[in-house]
Amino acid sequence: MLKSFLLIIAVSSMTVASQIFIKKGLVVVRETSGVSLQNIHLTLLKLLQNKFALLGLAFAAIAALVWLMVISKMDLTSAFPISGAIFYLLLFAFSWLFLGEAVTVWKISGVIVILAGVFLISK
Repeated sequence: MLKSFLLIIAVSSMTVASQIFIKKGLVVVRETSGVSLQNIHLTLLKLLQNKFALLGLAFAAIAALVWLMVISKMDLTSAFPISGAIFYLLLFAFSWLFLGEAVTVWKISGVIVILAGVFLISK
């Protein structure tokens, strides 16, 4: 169980890293090329040339492979909520630290509610 829990932490961490890098890549592409979601095909081409976005995609691919190992060893109804809680907690913290996103009382409350829900599911 401990090994599975550590793998879940690894999956969540890599998934959060992938999202942070992809977001950073989108910001860089938008600022340097002026492309947007309205020009999705140009945005995708530029993202495929962006080191942050490529790193994010690599993290996502590795996380997907590790996730397969997790769900082969654990019930999905246990693994997914635990992963989700860790994901939200890490995403909240790293979005604030690395992307400068705002921390609000509502966001903090939401993370607490999510963590409480996962605690209840795990009992």
